[in-house]
Amino acid sequence: MVALSGLWGFAYFTKPGTPRGREDKEWLQVFSIMMIILFAIIHAFAYLPTALFGGFSGFLSACRGRVSHAYSNWRDYHYCAALMVAIITIYPIISFFSLIVDGFNPYDELTTYEMRIEGGMQADIVYLLRVILHTFILIATIYIFVMLIVIVTIRHVQKYPGQYTGVALSMSKRPYGALFFEEGEYFDCGICLAGIWKGSDVVRLGCDEKHVFHEKCLRDQISGFGNKYCVICHAPV
Repeated sequence: MVALSGLWGFAYFTKPGTPRGREDKEWLQVFSIMMIILFAIIHAFAYLPTALFGGFSGFLSACRGRVSHAYSNWRDYHYCAALMVAIITIYPIISFFSLIVDGFNPYDELTTYEMRIEGGMQADIVYLLRVILHTFILIATIYIFVMLIVIVTIRHVQKYPGQYTGVALSMSKRPYGALFFEEGEYFDCGICLAGIWKGSDVVRLGCDEKHVFHEKCLRDQISGFGNKYCVICHAPV
């Protein structure tokens, strides 16, 4: 956050002196603000669905107007709250992708004459910063999408409990990997790899306090597959 605030301040006080420099400066300012908002949205989105609706599935149900866990006279309020959370979350994400697209050619509104005007060192610096940061968010976006596809895929294709737990643990240790899987209570179950939401029935094993699983998942692992070992550290259950 501090670095992004510093980048915004640098872009704000920089005077490139050319139309191209002005567009680069504007892109850097928008980039700084959007990244700050996105960081806040990511953290809010990780906790708000659980706090308001008991879990992400409850949040989606509320968006569709199906809030079975709420009192009947609170149904409309939960429905409106879900829509507000969804809109507040979706709008910055759409703006973020618009920022990526704009970064390929932020000069599309400039005339040929304006494009030919040469700038000084400050114009070169803001141009270089825009190119570097645009490349970074482009690569980071592709990386995050790949991580998302991998975690969703292994959740649905595993044939027995814990088959891809090692893959999920490896992902969690990579940059931004904790967004998709993190072991521990109120994070993710190491057996089904899905989230442990507020109110879920869980079991904490004695091998490690972070080795917390859905009670149903652990029961199915032991009774259905005969596996009596922790899927994370392989200690006896």
